Amino acid sequence: MPILLLVVVSTTIIIARQQPLASQLQMFHLGDCAAPCWIGIIPGKSSVAEAVTHIQSRFPDSAYKFASVQQNQLRWYVVSSRTDRRYLSIAFNVSEDAAAITDSTIVKQITILTNPASKLTLADWHNLLGQPQGMSVTFGAVVGCTISNPNLLYHSRGIRLTLYEEMLYTEDMLKLDSVYIPVTRLDIFSDIDQLYPPTFRVPWTGIRKSNRANLHALLSS
Repeated sequence: MPILLLVVVSTTIIIARQQPLASQLQMFHLGDCAAPCWIGIIPGKSSVAEAVTHIQSRFPDSAYKFASVQQNQLRWYVVSSRTDRRYLSIAFNVSEDAAAITDSTIVKQITILTNPASKLTLADWHNLLGQPQGMSVTFGAVVGCTISNPNLLYHSRGIRLTLYEEMLYTEDMLKLDSVYIPVTRLDIFSDIDQLYPPTFRVPWTGIRKSNRANLHALLSS
């Protein structure tokens, strides 16, 4: 999908770091190794076959169901809890030609979706990852309509969090005036700076402060 990256800033978010992590968030196992590594998968080094082995090892059959599902040529690996409704859907290199991805393909991007019913929010992820280092907005098109999603960037760890579902673009989405904004997707990149160079991101400064003027200036530059 063609992407135009734009940037927006916000202001201070106050969240108690001692709050317990949501059970769905624990399922991500982001503490297993230092990002951009995820459960032993190292973007830029691990192959798809090696990545699948790591998934099956970290989510054993005794506790999780494992399924491989193909959707629009893209292969998704789904792990679902045997005791509740938690699940993760995992794909690799979603920005590349799906037909060209094989077991020997090197993983450059890990995409993880979760059960929308878990209602993970900006507050939950802040509790786990701390302050974002930057923000951006990703624009694209679906059936002729413009869509937009603000993103939180932890670029020293190769992490991008996508806010909201895909939807028609409105400037209200740039307000980011609530810690309860839903986070719908996690991506981990081998080289996030290639996608988000300094000219397409700004430092995070918190909640409740729009940067619409800078955004429009970037659009016209």
